[in-house]
Amino acid sequence: MNLTNTLKKLYIDKQPIIYYIGGIDLLCQLIKDETTRTAFRINNGFNLFNSHSIIIENDNENLSESIFNLMIILCQDDDENTKQCLECKFFNNYLRKNIYSIKAFQFLIEISLKNQSRLIFIEKIIPNSFIQYLINIINDKKFNRIYAAKLLSNLAIESKIKQYFSNKDELIKLIAILKSSSIDEETRTVILSLLTNLCSEKHIRFCAVNQTELFQILIEDLGQYENEYELNLLGLLINLTNEQSSTLEGLYKNLCEKILTKFKNSSHHQRIFTLLGNIAMYYEQAINILIEYNIISWISQILQQNINEEMIRAGIRLLALCTQSNVQGQQTVANDTKRKIFN
Repeated sequence: MNLTNTLKKLYIDKQPIIYYIGGIDLLCQLIKDETTRTAFRINNGFNLFNSHSIIIENDNENLSESIFNLMIILCQDDDENTKQCLECKFFNNYLRKNIYSIKAFQFLIEISLKNQSRLIFIEKIIPNSFIQYLINIINDKKFNRIYAAKLLSNLAIESKIKQYFSNKDELIKLIAILKSSSIDEETRTVILSLLTNLCSEKHIRFCAVNQTELFQILIEDLGQYENEYELNLLGLLINLTNEQSSTLEGLYKNLCEKILTKFKNSSHHQRIFTLLGNIAMYYEQAINILIEYNIISWISQILQQNINEEMIRAGIRLLALCTQSNVQGQQTVANDTKRKIFN
């Protein structure tokens, strides 16, 4: 069975739902690359989503799952197909239900990774209501909260979504989710990414850096998780420490010590050095802590092993901050240089 014949058979009217599910599942198998994705479009495949009454008006969960699975395949590296999926009647009818299946979330997560399709989707929703819907799912352990968290994180790049969290109370509610013991590591990891995206906006970042509880949560989590969580945690801390705050002034010592003891074997040296550089830039006394923990030797050792340009830039910046006005730092560099010459 080829793609054209399958499309024709799907237009046969008054068949049981399982007939259409089977046909759409077959299309998912036939559409494998750019050529077949284009063939679907030029053979009026999108009419299925716009004029096929059974498809566009259906309430069958299995049929909707099959359609979204097909849409995910159609949208892979294809902006025109993505646009047509977002504009079709089936999708717009589905949005009005306000209860989304896992496959629908997977589709939305995929399209929200791209600028154009993300903006098209945001124009179709009422942002505040949709954000609250996603937050409710994240808070409800009965649901697959990871999908709602990923979608919200992707959408949070856009100003219309950031506006919601410009309200300090809503930002605090989001931060409170990190405290919940029922939140799994994967969802916590995505929430860190969500907060990082939100805090790229100066007003939200200013509100966040003055939340003692947020810093306490993040400092406590240092060294507790690995891999992506650690990477996102460092990313959020880098974002937050771009602002000087009275809150961090009382916590930077604990933060520095935790990083320097828990992250010695971490592979994320660039982010660690960038974070410590932000702290050293605003809090001069932090430099003494860094030197006490042999930061200069650590930087020197890592720079000898790593030729990544951004890594080198972060290390040299931190080294400069530790030595430009700190006598002990300057002496440590001098001693380190002597050892290299005479050994």
